[in-house]
Amino acid sequence: PTVDGRRVFTTHEACIYLEDFHAIHVRPSTLAQRRTLGTGPKFRRVGGLIEYEQRDLDAYAASLRGETVRSSAEARAQRAHRGEAA
Repeated sequence: PTVDGRRVFTTHEACIYLEDFHAIHVRPSTLAQRRTLGTGPKFRRVGGLIEYEQRDLDAYAASLRGETVRSSAEARAQRAHRGEAA
């Protein structure tokens, strides 16, 4: 469905979209947990329903992918520079 020209998804549809277009497997229960923790994609509550916009799912998928690198050493250096664990 679309709302104001934007494509929106239910939680179940969002999982299918992430799998089909971004090769990210996530279950509806995982998205529900990430909503609670604030670590998932942006969403909107409409009455008792949850909606995700396509652009927010795309941004979430991009955030999970990280930057491209030429080697494992470069990836480790980038993580160290950002202060992330190895």
